Amino acid sequence: MSVFQQLFRIREFREQRAQAVVVAEHAALRRATQAEDEASKELDRFRILAKAREDALFDDLQARTVQVRDIQEVRHEVGELRVREQGYVHNLEKCEVERAKRYDALDAARGRHQEAERTRQKIAERLAIDRIEETARRERLEDLALEEVELARGEMRGG
Repeated sequence: MSVFQQLFRIREFREQRAQAVVVAEHAALRRATQAEDEASKELDRFRILAKAREDALFDDLQARTVQVRDIQEVRHEVGELRVREQGYVHNLEKCEVERAKRYDALDAARGRHQEAERTRQKIAERLAIDRIEETARRERLEDLALEEVELARGEMRGG
């Protein structure tokens, strides 16, 4: 096996490994996107429920005579809803950051794969040239051998 053939096999292996990384990064991006979508939906659902709860609390306050303690309890519960909402927002932001990281990782993996593919292709082209040159060299040797045989026959006949 020639040096170029060995190098080709190494580059082919590296290209396959780079392709596997692209596949893995694509799957990771898909999971991160799904997590981001789910976090967004959870935030939307919570906001709808929180708005409905706030409306119910304020409707209850308006429907009756209230004491200061009742208002403070409503303010406290609304404050807790806001804190919970911030938790959902924070989770969504984390998912957005993770998705962006996964996108960048996929982009980098694609670049490495393309480079590995180009390198392997260059070596494959060099191997093809070597094969053509080797075939031409063999044909020249065969032609020379035939010429020698013809010369020898001619000398035997003429000699």
